[in-house]
Amino acid sequence: MASKLPAFFVGVILLAVLLALPASAAAQSTFVVPFDATFLNPCTAEEVVVNGATTISISDTVTPQGDRRISVSEVTRGTGFGQSFGTEYTFADNQQFTVKAPMLGEEFDSTFSDKFALRGAKSVDNWVLRAYFRLKISALGEVQVVIERLNADMCKG
Repeated sequence: MASKLPAFFVGVILLAVLLALPASAAAQSTFVVPFDATFLNPCTAEEVVVNGATTISISDTVTPQGDRRISVSEVTRGTGFGQSFGTEYTFADNQQFTVKAPMLGEEFDSTFSDKFALRGAKSVDNWVLRAYFRLKISALGEVQVVIERLNADMCKG
């Protein structure tokens, strides 16, 4: 029994040291947000059915100094098909950013946008679609990501 007692105390001391160190906790979440909508191409006035999906990865970390950082990586891929002229479009865009956020246990609510460049066969077919996203993290750590709206933004042709 005497030989087990010191090992127990060593374990308790190590646990106390680990609990005393600043946390560098991390939580990772990934969401796939599909979309399917019809837009008016601002260059050609053709209605275009756009299908795609946005994959959003979120990393919620606390630095050793106690700061909370939320890193967001967004990748969107999709296609479009013109209803009048049969023009085919493709797009693939991404962005990454990090924000300083309230401490764990507090709510976080943020919006961000991204531009998707739809490219057709001719330069006159090129236009931009803008997506507006909302990222919410509850005080309990539950993460929600939605596309609030999509707009045909501007002609690039």
